[in-house]
Amino acid sequence: MNPVSILINTLADVCGAKNVSPYESMAEHTTIRAGGKCVCLICLQDAERAADVISACTVSRVPYLVIGRGSNLI
Repeated sequence: MNPVSILINTLADVCGAKNVSPYESMAEHTTIRAGGKCVCLICLQDAERAADVISACTVSRVPYLVIGRGSNLI
């Protein structure tokens, strides 16, 4: 299994598989419908899960970006 797959599986364990979308098109999440694919999009509703995801990314030395509702993204 490659490192990206391992990370995606780890993140699914941390925050639930329904919240993890591998290789998601960011165009679906921006107001002007622009954007390419990201390696992994995680949609969360609470800060505790966000902290868990950030911790998992930090431990794995994977960069992450926290975004809001997508209205300022291109």
